[in-house]
Amino acid sequence: MLLATIRGNPEWVARVTKNNAAIFRAEQAEVGKRSEITRKLGEDMGDIRRQVAANQARSDDHVFGQFSQATLGLETYRNPISGETFDLSNNYGRAWVNNRNEIVLSDQDGFDPNVALKGEWTAMQRVPR
Repeated sequence: MLLATIRGNPEWVARVTKNNAAIFRAEQAEVGKRSEITRKLGEDMGDIRRQVAANQARSDDHVFGQFSQATLGLETYRNPISGETFDLSNNYGRAWVNNRNEIVLSDQDGFDPNVALKGEWTAMQRVPR
C-alpha cells in the first residue's frame, strides 16, 4: 500500500527527462559523426583504388609501348615546329621534316637535307621513352 502512494516530483521527472533527451541527442550526434567518417573513408578508399588502377594502366601502356616500338623497330620523333609526333624506323639516327610534313631519314654523319635537297628542312627531335 505504501508503494501505491508514492508520487514523483514533477520537477525531478522533468529534469531526468530533459537529461535523458540531451544524452540521446549527444549519442545521435556522435553516431552521425561516425557515419560521416565511415562515408568519407569509403570515398577516399575508392579514390585511392581508382588512382592505383589509373597508374597501373599508364605503366602498362608505357611498358607495352616500349616493347611494341622495339619489336616493330620504331622510334618516336617530334616535329619541333608543330609538336606532332611520328613513329619512324629506328634504323636511322636522324630525321628532318619540311613544311609539307615530308620526312627524310639518314644515318650518315654530316648529312644535311637543306644542302642535299631543295626546300627548308627542320631537324626532328627524338622523344625519349
